[in-house]
Amino acid sequence: MAACKAGKGEYCYWLGVALQASAQDDRASDILFQRSCKLGVASGCTNRAATLMPERPAKVDAQSCPARTFERTCAANDPWGCSMCGFILGGDKSNPRNRQKALEALKKSCKFGEEDPACRAALAMRKDLER
Repeated sequence: MAACKAGKGEYCYWLGVALQASAQDDRASDILFQRSCKLGVASGCTNRAATLMPERPAKVDAQSCPARTFERTCAANDPWGCSMCGFILGGDKSNPRNRQKALEALKKSCKFGEEDPACRAALAMRKDLER
């Protein structure tokens, strides 16, 4: 925690991940992800935006705050950011170009290989969108 307070974003991020995994305090992990995001950790931004998703994520459009955040974190090569960006764009039928944009974003989700959960989610979504 001291390193996080000292401005080391990766420490804030990993402490947030640990708290989230323990299911001890979601509010604390949200704060840590927000701080890591402000300190430049793209995955922290992705995780914080994920907590802002409504209970019915199919209702999220490409202009929402989480969608804009996922677009930025995907541009920063965060695999989950790309998977979430693709998920939102693929489900938003308001703009016909969103499907193609979703497929492009999902291509960037496999940075860590096909066994990575972000990649597995992206591959499943790509299969659905390519039909």
